Amino acid sequence: MGWDNARFLSRLAIGTALGAFGACQAAAADPTTATSAPSTSAADIVVTAQRRTERLVNVPMSITAVNQSQLAKAGVTTFNDIEQVVTGVKMGNTGIFPEPSIRGITSFLTAGGADANIAVYVDGFYQPDPLLFAQDIVNLQDLQVLKGPQGTLYGRNASGGAILIRTLDPDMNKFTGNVSAGYGNYNDARGSGYVSVPLAPGLAISFDGSYRRNDGFIKGIIIGKHNNKYHNVSPYKADQFETKLKWEATDNLTFTVGYHYTYLNDPYNNNYNIFAAQPPVLAATPLQTNRRDHVVRNVPTFYDARSDTVHARAEWKTGIGTLSFQSQYQRTLSRTYQDDDDTGLDWSRNGAIFGQRNWDHTLEFQTDAIDRLNLTMGINRFIEHATGKGFSDIGPDQTHLPVPLIFGASSVLNTRAMAYYIDGTYAVTDKLHLNAGVRYTDERKFTTSFLFSGFDQFGFSGPVTPLGGNFPHTAKFTKWTPRATLRYEIARDANVYFSYSQGFKAGTFNTSNSPLNPILPATKPEQSTNYEIGFKIARPRLRIEGAIYYTDFKDLQTSTVVQDPITHVLSTVVINAKGAKNYGGELSVAYTPVDDLNVHAGVAYTHARYKSFPNASVNLIVGGVVVTNQTQDFSGLQIERAPDWTANAGIDYTAHIGSGKLVLAGNGSYVSSYAPRTDAYDPVTHKRLYLQKGYAQLNAQATYNFAGDHFSLGVWMKNITDYRFKTTFNPGANGVYDLYSWPRTFGFTAGYKW
Repeated sequence: MGWDNARFLSRLAIGTALGAFGACQAAAADPTTATSAPSTSAADIVVTAQRRTERLVNVPMSITAVNQSQLAKAGVTTFNDIEQVVTGVKMGNTGIFPEPSIRGITSFLTAGGADANIAVYVDGFYQPDPLLFAQDIVNLQDLQVLKGPQGTLYGRNASGGAILIRTLDPDMNKFTGNVSAGYGNYNDARGSGYVSVPLAPGLAISFDGSYRRNDGFIKGIIIGKHNNKYHNVSPYKADQFETKLKWEATDNLTFTVGYHYTYLNDPYNNNYNIFAAQPPVLAATPLQTNRRDHVVRNVPTFYDARSDTVHARAEWKTGIGTLSFQSQYQRTLSRTYQDDDDTGLDWSRNGAIFGQRNWDHTLEFQTDAIDRLNLTMGINRFIEHATGKGFSDIGPDQTHLPVPLIFGASSVLNTRAMAYYIDGTYAVTDKLHLNAGVRYTDERKFTTSFLFSGFDQFGFSGPVTPLGGNFPHTAKFTKWTPRATLRYEIARDANVYFSYSQGFKAGTFNTSNSPLNPILPATKPEQSTNYEIGFKIARPRLRIEGAIYYTDFKDLQTSTVVQDPITHVLSTVVINAKGAKNYGGELSVAYTPVDDLNVHAGVAYTHARYKSFPNASVNLIVGGVVVTNQTQDFSGLQIERAPDWTANAGIDYTAHIGSGKLVLAGNGSYVSSYAPRTDAYDPVTHKRLYLQKGYAQLNAQATYNFAGDHFSLGVWMKNITDYRFKTTFNPGANGVYDLYSWPRTFGFTAGYKW
């Protein structure tokens, strides 16, 4: 680990221990009683991080837990904004799909079957493509961010952490609900609603949904459209609908079934601007622009996705424990089509259609019938069938042929995974608790692909001619992922803990590689091992949490953009970095000095670096143009989308005015420098080429709740300082391109609840 790193961790550990000891002494001496506590006590936060319901202060791992009310006060209206309230998290996107980074670990993959290394669960079900993250928050019960490897409890693809989302269950006792509508600049119109209806004793149903439309902020010229004048080219459309039916058949037997529909059409992430290092022909044409937020295209950019999910759960409480079975079927289809040279020339286009169907089944048993022991054991079966079709259109202005030269490829990637897990917590004494668990995973993958010329999925005419392929490839990956924790209660609602955990992400196949290659080795599985020391204090008005950690990664799966020598398609492929290390520390504080004032703040330091990565694939500027498929040594380099420092702070105050309440809230966040997507450095100066410098952003809102607390009216503003950071900064075959975050936005909302 090195002397400097060891010295840093030792100092941080000493500081954390001293801070925990001092704070715990203060907590023990705090005379605050429950009668003087705010209505929602910091000591009463309940989470399900260990697959059972327990108080946050007693869970020996680093967790950030927030509910919908807290997110609303912070101005967080979509899951993509959670970095404003969760330290150590950076949100990003790969195309239309959100990709969270936790403690510097993330992925940049978009193809069907391309797994992330941050596992997302909604109501206990694994989400391979979490489109929910791009939607407005409607019926959230709580959001839990679990930091560090979660291989034992949450299995496959949780090598960097896990995000748990719980939505509201139907209310058995009363008719309840809420509706809201809002409007903002860029013609941003949105609406949402939730309603729960008791149907009979022990039977209730709920419905929720949201709708959002806006014009986007990117202007473009589409050749032959609108008299070749600039107009809005990134309109946003999002819809979602969910229903749940819950039946309490007896006091001990409960059934829940549900359906969730999500649709998203957002071309923003693919409407990037190419501003440098263009090939000479492209650089010479007048039909182009290097103005920020402006593009030139031959065809409109298109990127949409739809997901349908059906799920069911049965829970039976017996005399010795609780037995549950849950099952989910999910179908996702995404489509993208774009002109990727950012000029008026008919030079190159590309598109793709990804589809996947998956089934997720879990049988689990929990018991506390054994004295001083809480035990969880289960079996999980996951099946996925993913398909992909992509094409590259090389236009007449590049080929000098009368018609485009079109190459396409199709692929299949099937996954079959079985997992068996057991995890238990034993109370050695009333203050000392020992936890141990292990999961065994057996995952198998199969793939094959085809190459052809011509493509008819996007309206192109002409025959589709097979060119070859159909080489089957299979792989098997197995892994034991243990965990162990030790928690000691040094004062009432004050704990220190040590945890050890492992994570695992199976290897995969690069389905975007040339189908003509009969040899396609699978990437190696990603493995992570985490050591963590932390403390948690929860008083009625105060919550303090801190942790330091060291995570070692073996064969970290990262990604790069390469160009196929035959089809000229730019594809994102997975490669293994031999090793990586992450270490750092986190501290968060939430304080309610008086009933109507809440303050929270957090800071995280993350040192995420490649240990050994001598063969990183990069695209470099040579002689003024981009040369693809080059190699650099990334050993010691910062991992992409892994800023060293993240911090956030927020405050909300409720003023009682007349018979109503005015809630004033503001929050700010800071992120230090990082590479948004692909990294590279100048071979001579070693200066990093695609770096986003550090930045801060501020948000604020004011909401007046009228008498009776039914009707509300509010105004809000995001990105008050109008700072624009780069969400994409990347070199491609047609030049260096970038894309900036949303500018300042503002608007109003109106709501009614009953």
